[in-house]
Amino acid sequence: MFLMILLRRKDRGPKSASKNFLNMKILWALRTIEECSPNGCTLTSFKTLFITVSGMGGLGKTVMVADVYKHEMINFPSHAWITVSQTYNVDALLRKLLREIDYIEYLSAHIEDMDVYELKVEIRRRLKDRDCLIVLDDVWSKDVYFQMFDGLQNMQGIRIIITTRKNHVAALAPPTRRLDLKPLSNTHAFNLFCRITLHDDECPKELEQCATSILARCLGLPSAIVSIGRLLSSGPHTCDFWGRMYYEARNELPDNDIMRAILEPSYYDLSEDLKNCFLYCSLFPEDYQFSCESLVRMWVAEGFVLSRGNHTPEEVAEGNLMELIDCNLLLAMQNDEQGRVVSCKMHGILRDLAHAVAKKEKFHFTNDYYSLTRMKRDTVRRLSLCRWYDERIIKFRFPHLRTLVSLGTVSSSTATLSSILSESIYLTVLELQDSEVTEVPESLGILFNLRYIGLRRTKVKSLPDTIVKLSNLQTLDIKETKIQNLPRRMGNVKKLRHLFADRYADNQSSESPYIFGVQPPNDLLSLEYLETLETVQSTSDLPDQLKKLWRLRSVVD
Repeated sequence: MFLMILLRRKDRGPKSASKNFLNMKILWALRTIEECSPNGCTLTSFKTLFITVSGMGGLGKTVMVADVYKHEMINFPSHAWITVSQTYNVDALLRKLLREIDYIEYLSAHIEDMDVYELKVEIRRRLKDRDCLIVLDDVWSKDVYFQMFDGLQNMQGIRIIITTRKNHVAALAPPTRRLDLKPLSNTHAFNLFCRITLHDDECPKELEQCATSILARCLGLPSAIVSIGRLLSSGPHTCDFWGRMYYEARNELPDNDIMRAILEPSYYDLSEDLKNCFLYCSLFPEDYQFSCESLVRMWVAEGFVLSRGNHTPEEVAEGNLMELIDCNLLLAMQNDEQGRVVSCKMHGILRDLAHAVAKKEKFHFTNDYYSLTRMKRDTVRRLSLCRWYDERIIKFRFPHLRTLVSLGTVSSSTATLSSILSESIYLTVLELQDSEVTEVPESLGILFNLRYIGLRRTKVKSLPDTIVKLSNLQTLDIKETKIQNLPRRMGNVKKLRHLFADRYADNQSSESPYIFGVQPPNDLLSLEYLETLETVQSTSDLPDQLKKLWRLRSVVD
């Protein structure tokens, strides 16, 4: 069937046909299970179906599956995209799956206390008689497969796609449900390069040898071909220019790191503000899916972007984000109803590139305890301690620290946080989303330069009164915490532009917890720069107050 569809598309080039062919193979496997009998093959869907897409890094597995996922979401009432990567926790994966398939219900407090067995039972209950599409991206271990299969086997309408670099993981699926991606053939690689670089399927004779030499270092990897092609497309189509860029790609980095050598020139072609935005993304864990709104606000807080004409800094930052996506340096993962990108991620190879450049330029450090004890802490400007499970308490001074990102950290968080904050008076961004921190130290109030505080889904129950001293604070994200009231005199935080504060009822007996907002500050009108207010409890005078906040763009009460 899908072969016939492809044969009708004679106007498409080899690369388009190849991509459509592979996508149709996934779609065919997704929608049907073939059961053959003496009377022929029938199409049924009684059981859980696993499909694997495998191949080396850079072949476009995630991009291809993302295309299929976006196309098929409308056919599945429930759907979830779970990034697994090398370090994972089965409990966390199952909780994330439960959150994505039932966004509101998952927030009942008891989910955090469930063990693996209870989570599987709950997932089966929620998905009973429901079609669901699940993507497990970047799976490295067979255990992920077995854990998911154990929880979802023999359930009607469940379709699971796994992307993996590991052949032993891919081999767990039946041969008819496996798609093993290979590097592009020389012909397809050449055609792709010409379309990206020259916007044409034909290459001038005088450029063929130069193009062939460049492609020899791309190993048939589409990500490398597209990156170098986009770089060359912006310059003159001459052997001199192409040869110079090829020489830089060959000599900029060691020969055994071909992908970085190919991709690094793409980085140096960016404007200075885009370079900073790109490097900043590598602060986050491998395969981390960014909230675009949060990311652009951190860029603004860091001062990477400023207002331009009638456009706010956030709007300029959103333009930077889209430019990085258009350059294939970030991958768009999810769009809203209006088609706007709401989440994105950085390819692992590009993250490696960004890490190498960041280390060279002393842009940031990503460290474990061992590295922290040996680094020159006086020079650290940005620090990432994401998913750190070390139980030791660190007491280090980072006098020039501007950004601290500590997502999902569970190790002595409060003591470590207090130690770092008390000495980091220039801190600008504090992002602690999903960490185990339970309280924010009073010393927060001395951080006069702090512009962004992210406490989403932490266990914090209250904010210190000293937060009202943060006269430069722009974003306060306390969404899905236990915080019920803001400190008095919040109106002193006059530059606050974005407040996210909705929380959920802590009701053990409720499967569908209610959404609550915090009490609006008494001096709400003093927050004259406020643009986003989500969510506050409604009061009799709140509508009149909101009308007077003329910069307000988004309100949820």
